[in-house]
Amino acid sequence: VMKYPDRIYPFFAIDPRRKELFDNPEKQLGINKIISRLRLNGGLFSGIKLYTPNGYSPSDERLLPLYEYCQSYQIPITAHCSASGFASFAPSIDVRGAIYENGKVVEKKGIYKFEHNGLIDMKRVEERVRILNHPKIWEQLLQQYPALKLNLAHFGAQDAGKQTEWTDCIRRMMDIYPNLYTDLSCISVKSELEMMHRYYQDAPETVKSRFLYGSDYYLNILFIDDMKCYWDNFSDLFDPDELKTITEVNPITFLNNSIY
Repeated sequence: VMKYPDRIYPFFAIDPRRKELFDNPEKQLGINKIISRLRLNGGLFSGIKLYTPNGYSPSDERLLPLYEYCQSYQIPITAHCSASGFASFAPSIDVRGAIYENGKVVEKKGIYKFEHNGLIDMKRVEERVRILNHPKIWEQLLQQYPALKLNLAHFGAQDAGKQTEWTDCIRRMMDIYPNLYTDLSCISVKSELEMMHRYYQDAPETVKSRFLYGSDYYLNILFIDDMKCYWDNFSDLFDPDELKTITEVNPITFLNNSIY
């Protein structure tokens, strides 16, 4: 960032369980230590990154003052939102916000015990991302902060495009919330990217302006030969004007006062 101040725009990762990030360790509500890291306030970071399957709710009460601040100053937030990825290994967590349970969003406060645990339990990640990261939890949060500049990363990708529940939910939400973005990072299976491209093409211009290219490098290389293959998938499906929109025009709008 120091060497390339006009090219690199890192986001600061927040976990509400990290007490050292908050001003009052007892109440865990003060956010001055967090916002001092932002470029807007003389720091090096251009936005906030959240990865809730690691063990907390998107609407954790300790994060609410941060959302209010980010909405007021249009600080961009990127949040992991696909049905895979990384997730907590803990068999239980202390929940302080909404989770997705039995097909609906419910408020929880206290210990929540997971059914699937252990490194080789293939349902461990699936369970945690559903309970802690379903887009409907984010939708409830946006009802409280409707102008929040939020990027739900991976466009809710599920099972290489064989399921579309999460993607459909995010796409519907983008019609309602004018600052809700999504990105196509780590969409490495070309058939899945083709499906995502159709969503893009069918969207009105007001929604197209909030699609972002993403790589998720280096993790995308786990699923494809190299970055050239990854980029070729995009350039095969998106025409030059579309590529310019998702790689240049829209990211500038998303970052806006975080880079100027």
